[in-house]
Amino acid sequence: MAKQDDLMKKRNAFIQNLAEHHSTIDGVAIFGTTPTLPYSNSSYYVNVPQVLRRCVYLDSDEINILIELFSWMDGEGVAKVEQSLISLKTGIPLRTVKEKMTGKGNSLKSKRFIEVAKRNRSNVYIVQKLDFNPYIILSEMAHGFVEYYYYKGNLRSLDWTGDEPSGNSPQSLKWILEGEQSITSWRQHLAKVFKGIVTDKVVFMKYVQSIVATCNQDYVQMNREFQNELLQEVLNKREVKDIKVG
Repeated sequence: MAKQDDLMKKRNAFIQNLAEHHSTIDGVAIFGTTPTLPYSNSSYYVNVPQVLRRCVYLDSDEINILIELFSWMDGEGVAKVEQSLISLKTGIPLRTVKEKMTGKGNSLKSKRFIEVAKRNRSNVYIVQKLDFNPYIILSEMAHGFVEYYYYKGNLRSLDWTGDEPSGNSPQSLKWILEGEQSITSWRQHLAKVFKGIVTDKVVFMKYVQSIVATCNQDYVQMNREFQNELLQEVLNKREVKDIKVG
């Protein structure tokens, strides 16, 4: 039992490390820090990094598979478990488990969340650290966009009616009139179209490819470009019937 508890502690420490170190490159914060996760009961609970749970580029099956892999990991992030058992444990059909884990399309392997290796003629799955995972980085940038353009406190601080909107807001935001009603309509519109925009490969894939090509780049500038593109796409999808401006 003591040996098992020691293994659980090492595993939880590894997952804690996944969550804490994704947001810095060479010690410089990209988009803020990740809240420290509470230490879990090592026998019954698994730490789930917040950045994985809310990653806009992972669906519910992928998240559940990752959580199941966490429960099988050793202190080095290696999980020796059959895909059929993952299917049994999660209730996800085996065919879906195979596609989501190692399929040729959008799988956890292709998204760089896991690697596959051979140990004693059996497959093992190695959960990757999140430091330079492009989907995690972009997802957190997207959440930063939501915080800026959805939270009422931030929206009220913008100059919606002047000739030159304050801050970094593009002039195209002038169409929204000042007032609680227009802010509410804007938030409803953003909630309606955001998911489809942020997961559109035309919008995000070039940033993924850039991060994969070189992890050592100006993430602050990338964040600015990505958020500006998201904003423009949200504006492009507005409809008069959806947005009340008076």
